[in-house]
Amino acid sequence: MRVLLLTILCLIGVESYSQFSISANVSQDFSVDYKFNDKYRVELGFNDGRFEDSTIKATFKAELLKKEDFDGYIGAGFIGTDFDMATIPIGMDFYPFEKKAFSIILELDNQFGNSNVYVYGNVGIRYRFLK
Repeated sequence: MRVLLLTILCLIGVESYSQFSISANVSQDFSVDYKFNDKYRVELGFNDGRFEDSTIKATFKAELLKKEDFDGYIGAGFIGTDFDMATIPIGMDFYPFEKKAFSIILELDNQFGNSNVYVYGNVGIRYRFLK
């Protein structure tokens, strides 16, 4: 609950850069993220529960690599209905078009908790609402 509250406060309190984006992945995850400066963003994801229980994922992500046609990032956060698992996503956004609003996501999501470690590979799309 604290992570969700922190995420909401970050979304409300920062207006200087403010870039929203939405994404969908092949693992049935849908997310909304808020990039509050050129390097950092927070993301709130939802799983619709088609293949497993419905879950919520809150992550903080930092861009480590920024090139003309792709960006690389790493993040940290919590996942689950009780936020009982930690997650460390590592991924890249590829921009196939000249306007950088649409990207293809490749992500490796490492999840830890309940004495288990899970590693998920994921492919998806992201649309950024550019100013």
